[in-house]
Amino acid sequence: MTESTILFVYQGEWGLPSIDFDCLRALCAVKFTRAPIAINTKGNPFRSGDGRLPYIQAYKRKIVGYEQIISYLQEQGYTVNDQLPRNVSNLAEAYESLVFNDLHPYFQYFMFGSPDNIDQSRKLYANRTPFPLNFYYPAKYMKHADEVMQVFGGFSVHEKIEDHSTEMIIINAKKCVNLLSSKLGKNKYFFGQHYSSLDILVYAYLAILYNITLPNNPLQVHLQECPNLVKFIDRITKQHFAAEAYSSKDAKQKVDGNSTATLTPSEQEFAKTKRKTQILATLFAVVAMTAYATWMGIVKINADSYYDDLGYRDDDDGDEG
Repeated sequence: MTESTILFVYQGEWGLPSIDFDCLRALCAVKFTRAPIAINTKGNPFRSGDGRLPYIQAYKRKIVGYEQIISYLQEQGYTVNDQLPRNVSNLAEAYESLVFNDLHPYFQYFMFGSPDNIDQSRKLYANRTPFPLNFYYPAKYMKHADEVMQVFGGFSVHEKIEDHSTEMIIINAKKCVNLLSSKLGKNKYFFGQHYSSLDILVYAYLAILYNITLPNNPLQVHLQECPNLVKFIDRITKQHFAAEAYSSKDAKQKVDGNSTATLTPSEQEFAKTKRKTQILATLFAVVAMTAYATWMGIVKINADSYYDDLGYRDDDDGDEG
């Protein structure tokens, strides 16, 4: 592992380091194990070679997807559950299976399947993907959500809304959150003072579901009734992702207030991009309006008076008099 090893992820929002579930998992794995890997929050899924994020660029090698990234970290000697006793590690895996079965259907539906939320989720990913790929990649997530719902929910997201049987999906998700809250208790992590793969999985699901702004997200209100889980989310975000945390709202307020010195690296990049966009947009608008006005006859350019103003005169004019 060299200094040029870089983890590429989707940029965050709402003060999180990424908007994406798998990206958050990969970020946690790198940060928790303290692997010497740089982080780039401007990842482009097209450059991964597999059409998705996250991925690690290690010299000429690309490691794509969370599972492959975990295997790569283990190859390099950075294992997430390395400090856990074998029986605790096995218990963590059992909890992970339970959490996946109960939270994954909910996450997929309310992020990429619910008609109420789909525009918001599509916009989040489209804004972080270069044109014209910003039309293609969000659609991939929606297709995956449809496949998940056909397996876990017994319906397609393309069916009529009244056929979306989400009652049990919501109930199971809430029961899972209650179980996790009870398991965490007053501990720092789910198995005491040391992180585990379970902490990574839970953080990735709940950090997004708790912070995202969606028209329809029943679990968000339920999470507010579990303050220890909310503290768990906030603690990990603040302790491990101070440099990568991003909020477009905060970045805009800081830029408008001319306080760029206090921006995080992610917010500084947003400020630079915003300035460039504003300058280019202004120049384009001026040129477009001038061309339109000239074409409509609102503005007329008199060549003779123009040259007269510059002091040029025809020879014939000079001979007169």
